[in-house]
Parts: sequence; C-alpha cells; structure tokens
Amino acid sequence: MINITLPDGTVRQFSGAVSVADVARSIGPGLAKAALAGRLDGSLIDTSAVIERDAQLFRHADAIVGLHGGSFSNLVFCTPDTVVVEAQRQAASGVRYCFAGMAYHLGIYSYHAFPIKDL
Repeated sequence: MINITLPDGTVRQFSGAVSVADVARSIGPGLAKAALAGRLDGSLIDTSAVIERDAQLFRHADAIVGLHGGSFSNLVFCTPDTVVVEAQRQAASGVRYCFAGMAYHLGIYSYHAFPIKDL
C-alpha cells in the first residue's frame, strides 16, 4: 500500500505504484487535465513519473502553469511566493480574473497569459 499525502494533509492510498497523473486524476478531472508536473522530495517530476513508496505530493510548488479552470482552486494549498500563470481565452465580456483575488490574499504571484490569436 502506498500513501500519498496531499497539501491539505489528507492521505490517498493506492494498492501499488502510481503515477503523478493517476494521483491528479484521483483528485479530480480538472487537475488531471491541467497538471504538467509534480514535486516529489524537492524534485520536479513529470506527470508520467511513477511513485513506488509513501510520499508527499503537490505541496511545495515553486510555480504552477495551467489552463483556466476549477483546478486553480487548489491555490489554497500553495505557499506564499508561489508563482501562478493562468492561461485563458479572453471572453467577449472581457477578462475573467477568477483566481487573482484569492492568489492576492494568499501572497501568491498571479499572472495571466492570453493567446495572440485563436488557433
């Protein structure tokens, strides 16, 4: 049995070796889609990396880069000084800075990236 401790202190148990992507998928589809990497024992690892022992994961990210979506609510688990880059399309009604306020109150540096043109 492998125990993965998440940033909020909860522990997810897996019957055997598990990838970072599998852990993200167990948390939710939004995180599974947005996750690019994880941090394990201080080292940045790809989502395809396999974890074969108990570990703490998603806890001490230096930076988070992803597409706009509900998975950014996980910012509450970040430490101050984490850098967050949220990529999104500019809606017809203007830019939606959904998570910028939360980031500000948590001491997180929040940036937005927009495509130059739709592909």
